[in-house]
Amino acid sequence: MDVREERFDESSRANADGAEGYRHVGTTYRITEGGETLIFRKFDQVPARADLLQPRGWTEAWLQASAFRAAASYLAQQAGITAIRLSNALSGGFEDVVFVERER
Repeated sequence: MDVREERFDESSRANADGAEGYRHVGTTYRITEGGETLIFRKFDQVPARADLLQPRGWTEAWLQASAFRAAASYLAQQAGITAIRLSNALSGGFEDVVFVERER
């Protein structure tokens, strides 16, 4: 398994109406296992959850595949992740959650 971690700090300015901008800080994990690359993002504001950014076309069978299981195990052990949010193809948001347990 090849794991690459990269910190991110993204923010926007206040808009013309004076509304506050946003600031997102955290870590992006690019995990390659068995020829498949998965990209997750962990936000510092929600340290026990990661969002799966890639691939977006997941299936129930894919969640049982070795690449996802290995990535989830790594995130649980090394980053303290207990939940992974998955993109919802219908809404375009991150609504579906997979709970991750640490191996003992």
